[in-house]
Amino acid sequence: MRKRFLVFGTWIAFLIVAGVSIRFILVPAHEKAKEAHRRESIEQMGFKVEDKVPLPSVEATFHKLTPIQLKNLTQVGKLDVPGVEFARGSSVLTDDARVVLDDIYLKLSNQPSYYIVVYGGTLDSSIEANKHKARERAKVIVAYLIAKGIDRDRIYASDEVKDDTSSVTFVLGQYL
Repeated sequence: MRKRFLVFGTWIAFLIVAGVSIRFILVPAHEKAKEAHRRESIEQMGFKVEDKVPLPSVEATFHKLTPIQLKNLTQVGKLDVPGVEFARGSSVLTDDARVVLDDIYLKLSNQPSYYIVVYGGTLDSSIEANKHKARERAKVIVAYLIAKGIDRDRIYASDEVKDDTSSVTFVLGQYL
């Protein structure tokens, strides 16, 4: 009787170990497939995706970030948008810019798991007025996208300015 129990116990232990092993093999493969799909969907939007950053599997709940948390966001993807034009010498969006931002809004709405940081650009960052204008333009873009429906705790205008570009840069990030 004791021998049967020992054999039966050995089989149960084997099945448990085998079950755990199978689970460890299948779950990561399944998660990798999901992550590959998320990565592909971000790339289809035109974002350049960071290779070594794990992408979240569920829709995020956003909370207001402190400036330190904002600086510590892990960049997931980046999109430079040269078509966001403003009225000459101002921070007023043109009709063409609104069309571009409406398209960006749809893309960002399809990726609800990430924070968004908007950077203004200037061709000459040595002039303080250009830096100020780039920051103000980023704020205008953020206000426009919030008005369209992006969660205000999810999108930020950066105080930093991207040099040597007149395009606006959108960065997708996650706070780990």
